[in-house]
Amino acid sequence: MTPIEMVTITRGKPNTVRLKFHVGAGFHVNSNHPKSEFLIPTILKLSPPTDIMIGGVTYPPGEETSFAFASR
Repeated sequence: MTPIEMVTITRGKPNTVRLKFHVGAGFHVNSNHPKSEFLIPTILKLSPPTDIMIGGVTYPPGEETSFAFASR
């Protein structure tokens, strides 16, 4: 895996921080808006220090995938 890029934030100015993560082989995560009410949405929860405000979280587009265990 490549090293994490350091991001410098200037106090009082907005900035974008891109987070990348890898889902291990044999695992999957659902979309943040799954198509079925029975699927658990993926939600990023952050606990920033009190002097940082999170303005919003955006997710990449989902990728349609089928699993053998779900085709019943």
